[in-house]
Amino acid sequence: MLLKEHRYMFLVGATDHVFRVEELVKGTAGWPGRFRLKLAASSLWEAQTFYGESCRDVAEKAFAGPEPALLETHRSYPPDIGP
Repeated sequence: MLLKEHRYMFLVGATDHVFRVEELVKGTAGWPGRFRLKLAASSLWEAQTFYGESCRDVAEKAFAGPEPALLETHRSYPPDIGP
């Protein structure tokens, strides 16, 4: 298996972050797409892996963040109260 690494750097507040997107160049890894990005677990969400047909597609999926259902279970503030 041969992988190529692409890096996306972005700034959140005063902190630099890097997404490392892996491209499957040669071999059979059984991925649903040619590109993959793994995000480590944090106190707010579980580890996730994103797949896509382009490097940009995978980075955009990851930048959108974890699934809303995962955030809902880790909410530390009270839900909005309607009128």
